[in-house]
Amino acid sequence: MYFSPRYIFTWVLFCLMRIGTLLPISWQLAIGRWIGTISYYIAPYRRTIATINIQLCFPELSKKQQKQLIKKSFASAGEGIMEIAMAWWLTDKRLENLTEWSGCEYFDSAIATGRPVIIAGAHFTCLEIAGRLFAQRYQYQLMHRPHKNLLFNAMMSKKRKASANYVINRDDMRGMIRAIKTKIPMWYAPDQDYGAKHSVFAPFFGIPAASIYILSRLAKHTNAIVIPLAYHRKSKDIGYKFRFGPIFTNYPSGNWTTDATQYNDFLTQDLRSDPTQYLWQHRRFKTRPPGETKLYPSKRHRRRRKRFIYLNYNRFKNYIRNCLHYKQK
Repeated sequence: MYFSPRYIFTWVLFCLMRIGTLLPISWQLAIGRWIGTISYYIAPYRRTIATINIQLCFPELSKKQQKQLIKKSFASAGEGIMEIAMAWWLTDKRLENLTEWSGCEYFDSAIATGRPVIIAGAHFTCLEIAGRLFAQRYQYQLMHRPHKNLLFNAMMSKKRKASANYVINRDDMRGMIRAIKTKIPMWYAPDQDYGAKHSVFAPFFGIPAASIYILSRLAKHTNAIVIPLAYHRKSKDIGYKFRFGPIFTNYPSGNWTTDATQYNDFLTQDLRSDPTQYLWQHRRFKTRPPGETKLYPSKRHRRRRKRFIYLNYNRFKNYIRNCLHYKQK
């Protein structure tokens, strides 16, 4: 199935990613920054989303500073693309001595209680490589969202399972509860907008944002300790910084909004110190409270562009077929 012509570009991508890992890490990240910079100019819809997010969350910055931050976020996202290849194919030896840890006493004390532990991460651009590096020091389980491309999803699952003890679909709630009860820490990133269902509106940078309360439900059903974790690429040297925050107190509190606010406050504080490495291209404020207007433009123009590309691609394909058929005659 995976050798179908529909996956030819995915296989080409895998080959390029694998070849890229033969280069020095500094070169790989430089290529990633170049890819991210190019994407800033050729992905207007994502650029618009990032612009709106930055304007909402950092109104104190000037227009010039906001634009610089947006460009840096795209460059960081490009580095994240190269880090996927690094996480999948670099050897443990090449990844040695790349991590700097702080706040480990919080995590160690959580483990020492003997209760299940949930690690509350976030969608930083270095998420994939962070999972691989985390596995060099600690055991953990991973909750993930399957990719729409079946071949990419199969490769992603295979590589993640090589690092994490267990990889589970985010929609399998019963499986998650069983996995958490094994007392191997579960890594979960609850920072994206998945719609109004199973969400409450909690402040994120002071703006009401749809925040899922599944983290609270999991902690309640498993009696788990929840501890936040931030991870960033070092700004000057090659390497990564991991920082555990204090264990969430009175969590779950019985109030989903209070619980979501506690997590959002930690993430907001972390992003104020280093905002460039967050996935600002995600529509974090897509779901609005009742009565409030939408913040992002419609996807209609995006669909038109896709339809235009699709139609012209089919015309080109038919033209090539006709040429080949004519030559055979």
